[in-house]
Amino acid sequence: MSENDSAAQLLSSRKKVRKPDTVLMLMQRDEQMINVDRAKSELKIPADQQAVRAKCFHPTGTFVEFRSEEIEQSIPERFEKIVRKYPDRIAVKTRSHDVSYDDLNRAANRLAHTILARRGEAQEPVALFVKHGVSLIIANLAVLKTGKLSVRLDLAASRSRTAHLLKDSCAALILTDEASHAMASEWATDELSLINMDEPDSGLSDQNPGLSAKGGSRLIAMCCTR
Repeated sequence: MSENDSAAQLLSSRKKVRKPDTVLMLMQRDEQMINVDRAKSELKIPADQQAVRAKCFHPTGTFVEFRSEEIEQSIPERFEKIVRKYPDRIAVKTRSHDVSYDDLNRAANRLAHTILARRGEAQEPVALFVKHGVSLIIANLAVLKTGKLSVRLDLAASRSRTAHLLKDSCAALILTDEASHAMASEWATDELSLINMDEPDSGLSDQNPGLSAKGGSRLIAMCCTR
């Protein structure tokens, strides 16, 4: 076979590979392989997690993209945007409470204004002596809205542990609720004041404080592991 004949055969084979129907077959084969791999990965997920994933979809049935400017927002700013869009939707649901986005936001705003009236706008630790539930969510959100940082206290911790956390964090304020008020009162001093979330000041605003945008790199929480 001459060199020219070999070149002609190679050119002919390349032309065959490039035919549209052949390319389509290759694409279909690749897609099938991808689907098989995806199915195998989904089989590794426990059934209960697959059930949760199946329920995770946007109410509109469409994909909602997070734009860069939304990702760069602070947590309160993003939350307040959702409040404006869906004020009457359920934000928190427990066995005994259904709280809408608007009600949750107003409760957090009243507490935030109470904190600001007591301590001003300086960034400082605020201790949370609150049971798990709606009150704890409100407390965390209120602290974020003031630009301060939260220090979560364990209600079941020993007195020495709580004393250590309060001293080590340099907290100057404790947030508590009616259920935990008696225990929290033991720690109140002239230097460490107490706010009962369940006794809000009716004269304070329930509108957004508008302080959350200050300093995107500011600390929002202090976690003590020892």
